[in-house]
Amino acid sequence: MVRNGWASRFLHRFYVSWIDLYFRFERRVAPTEVITRFLRHKSDYRTVPRVEAKERAFLPRRPTEGAPHAISTFLTGRLRVKDVWRLGKHKLASASLKGRADLRADQIARIGLQLNADSQFFRHVDIIGWADHKAKQKLQAQKLARASNATLAPR
Repeated sequence: MVRNGWASRFLHRFYVSWIDLYFRFERRVAPTEVITRFLRHKSDYRTVPRVEAKERAFLPRRPTEGAPHAISTFLTGRLRVKDVWRLGKHKLASASLKGRADLRADQIARIGLQLNADSQFFRHVDIIGWADHKAKQKLQAQKLARASNATLAPR
């Protein structure tokens, strides 16, 4: 079997699509569900004294007109580690993922933010409920970064 050929890409897409289908009807997010924010830039994390996400990784981007502030995350609690990385590469269309930051849904709720699982992709969850002022958003992002467990991507 060719590893980098069209058959491998097809099987990879089929496998991730099957995961989507399997979780199609599970729209409730349990308090202990693991939520993953993929880190795409080196400036999203630090490695000294230990690997940890920076607040920058959790800051919401400027929304489009009429949309709320939100950051994109994924439900990864029931996936194997290699499938979490596969999900990130597939859904973000980025072969250069730098890492990920994992936290539980109840940690997000304690900060005063909510999870919006209403999307077309069934593992995708937006973190919403951000403050209107940039300074308050930074404080919320700092709390999320401190609560998360960061992991560098395998090479």
